[in-house]
Amino acid sequence: MANKGCNLKLVLIGCGVAFVIVLAGLAAIVALNWDRISQGFEKMQAQMAELEQIRLAVTEEYGGDVSISATKSTATGRAPRTILRLTLVNMPARGDSEDGEPDKEALAREIAQFAFERLPDKEAFTHVDVVLQLQAGQFIKASLRSNYLFTVEEFAGEAEPGETENL
Repeated sequence: MANKGCNLKLVLIGCGVAFVIVLAGLAAIVALNWDRISQGFEKMQAQMAELEQIRLAVTEEYGGDVSISATKSTATGRAPRTILRLTLVNMPARGDSEDGEPDKEALAREIAQFAFERLPDKEAFTHVDVVLQLQAGQFIKASLRSNYLFTVEEFAGEAEPGETENL
């Protein structure tokens, strides 16, 4: 009986020592890379502040509930993409086409151009994705969503308008 208690104590002490060694190793890694970690954090903070400024400008100009994100896509078989994504939920109606319906693609292009022009580092992005979403309902929400993916060359004047991927 006493032998079992002694073995348990040794196992617990061994686990505790291993935990302390791992913790010390992690602390050493963080300490040795602190400059790189803090620079990365500061860069991320600056980029988030830039995106927030663009989100506020889009909200002021177009209304609705606007969210913004930047993502990198490295899908197999495609060139890597860095996408600025804007989602506008319940934006007030704007712009009509000839048949009286809103021209969503033209509006999405206008919003993408507006956001792209405000990017401080335009070369960092390859695409701008605009999501126009109508949402209604209290308990059960129904939504109608349209996605428009534009290449940044369209806004830099290098591509012809119409090279749009409607998702």
